[in-house]
Amino acid sequence: SKTPTLQFLGNAFVKIETLNGKVIYIDPYAVNAPDSADIVLVTHEHECHNDLTRIIPKKLCTIIRPASALIDGAYQSFEIDGIKITAKPAYNKYHPKDEGVGYLLEFDGIKVYHAGGTSKIPEMADLASEKIDYALYPLTPGPEEMTQAAALVQAQHDIPIHSNVSLDRSANQSYINRFKPPNKLVLQNDQIINLVHENVSVSGYVHRVPQDYSSIQAAIDASQNGDTVLVSEGTYFENINFRGKGIVVASKYILTNDWQTVKTTIIDGSKSVNKDTASTVQFLNKEDSAAVIEGFTITGGSGTKYVFSETLKYQEGAGVILSYSSAVVKNNLIINNGIKPFSSDAKDGGGGGIASMYGNPTICNNVIASNNSGYAGGIVLNWSNGQIRNNIIYHNTGRASYGTGGVMLWKVPAGPTFLENNTIVGNTSLKDAGGINIKVDKNVIPVVKNNIVWGNRQVTGGQVLNPQYSKYNNIEDYSDVNNISVNPNLIDDNFMLTDGSPCIDAGDPDTAYNDISDPNKPGSALIPSKGNIRNDIGAFGGALTKYLTQFEVEDIYTLDRTHIISGQTGKEKIYKIEYLNLSSHSIRIDSIAVGNKNVFTVSSKLDVYSDRSKRVLASLENDTILVNCKTEAAGTTNDTVYVYHNVEGLVNPVKIAIQLNAVTVGINDENKLPNDFKLFQNEPNPFNPSTRIRFNVAHRANVSLKIFDILGREVATLINGEMEAGIH
Repeated sequence: SKTPTLQFLGNAFVKIETLNGKVIYIDPYAVNAPDSADIVLVTHEHECHNDLTRIIPKKLCTIIRPASALIDGAYQSFEIDGIKITAKPAYNKYHPKDEGVGYLLEFDGIKVYHAGGTSKIPEMADLASEKIDYALYPLTPGPEEMTQAAALVQAQHDIPIHSNVSLDRSANQSYINRFKPPNKLVLQNDQIINLVHENVSVSGYVHRVPQDYSSIQAAIDASQNGDTVLVSEGTYFENINFRGKGIVVASKYILTNDWQTVKTTIIDGSKSVNKDTASTVQFLNKEDSAAVIEGFTITGGSGTKYVFSETLKYQEGAGVILSYSSAVVKNNLIINNGIKPFSSDAKDGGGGGIASMYGNPTICNNVIASNNSGYAGGIVLNWSNGQIRNNIIYHNTGRASYGTGGVMLWKVPAGPTFLENNTIVGNTSLKDAGGINIKVDKNVIPVVKNNIVWGNRQVTGGQVLNPQYSKYNNIEDYSDVNNISVNPNLIDDNFMLTDGSPCIDAGDPDTAYNDISDPNKPGSALIPSKGNIRNDIGAFGGALTKYLTQFEVEDIYTLDRTHIISGQTGKEKIYKIEYLNLSSHSIRIDSIAVGNKNVFTVSSKLDVYSDRSKRVLASLENDTILVNCKTEAAGTTNDTVYVYHNVEGLVNPVKIAIQLNAVTVGINDENKLPNDFKLFQNEPNPFNPSTRIRFNVAHRANVSLKIFDILGREVATLINGEMEAGIH
């Protein structure tokens, strides 16, 4: 089925044709209608708006005039063949309020507003909440005044009409030029446009799933460049491949603009037959920017075997994979994907959420959460340019292959690469760079700015690897003249900024990065941005900002679930264990306890609160458990720290194993400490899935314990820090 269309016929005369072929005319005048009419609307009874002789009505044609649309001051609504028509106020000094109306039409998920014979009126401000797609404004009151009217309505497209009563619009082009709304769309006489929601650029045909095709892939296979595959709500167990086509594959989010539609339109890649091509969404044939995936929950993917070279093969892109592609990935919830190599020659690769190789994708306004991979749990650009803007990248995990929990920019080539206005929080890495990994090659430095990087954790180093390449970011463990480090104060479950957040108006001051201006409050940012129009750091700042979905994650995180403590008999030893609330909301820590109170006692900063309701950790807030150890007996004492909480979806209590290795040291007993540094054979060996490594430390020293593969490549750092003398 084709998209609905609008045809401009001159003056204020327009024709609309819906998906099911219903023809609507508004304000007929001067030229004959090209087709017979199902519905005719008249906004007011001036001769240049009500010439019904130009219309051939169908047998059951409905004609609505002001007298039936406005009755005793009440504006009427009509429902005709699934088309909703609502009369709206329209008046000015030439058109009394009780003699004319405008019309708001709703059909096929599209909203069109024909303002009628009106000036800018206060009632137009009420239309902003309607999220109108196309608004048509008469310019006769003056283009400057109607520019102000458009600012009140806030439609996606602002179309000037009725610039004069002549059909020769070119005679009044300068008048039209003075009409300057933000989304101006000028139509020539007889021009036909496809009506689409949210600026989706489509032409050709709409292939509906499951109405026309039983699967998304079948609809893709039937599509040609410029088509749209429109998917109804439901769960589709598929691994879709765009096959090089410049098409839009979208849920009805593009019609509803409602993230609930995203959550209920699911592509689940968990049932792939070929485990070597098990990414949920695949752009593997050099798709350009006309290829778009929008409005889905993308889940269950396990990646695609990608051959970088004969000796370099990795499973990549669990959720979305792109190769030499400039596709667009926007307005999706990419969640619970995980790299799982299938072939014996494929290594644990990157991009639990998204992986791009040698391409230039646009990745914007997504929530990328709870994905995992060998490296770059959220997103990786491998030798790839790209634009990563206004995403929430949260709770992803990179394992020990190459680390990185959030985003890896790996040797980006010359060309535009932007990591801007993202909220990168709560990601973890079993190596380095819990937040961002910037690997520069040939002095090509990507643009990394206006991001929040907070609450990420890694085994070694800081949350950003090579932070010197970044500007105007808020980074938890790094600050310099270009970056701040202040608690961003995020709102639970959506990570918008609170009113007092230090990220408000703290991004790049260049006007190119400004937030969207509120047309009703000059100089103020339009929500969800806040403050003035200077860029807000994070996903809700800048020109692409929009509301994203709420989400719920529940997790209490500690880097190690087993802690080995070295001590001396008869001496008190205090050991620190950090744990972090990686839940998307605040949680309550009811108590922290230990089993063997004769050897261990525990405390934390929350102990100052006797009222349990105040023992609260905000999302991304950490706490430190102080483990006080003392024993008179030499040897090993094992115990468990119990963290009790109120998180329903999480095992309660969280258990953290502790082991105290105590040695006796006296005037004549120093020889009981190790004399030298020694690494013992791990036990068991071979092992699956875990082993224990024992080593001696002769005196307090900085100790580094790393794992290398058979080729001598480093794969993990287990310890990197100061340790006491003893057996570990």
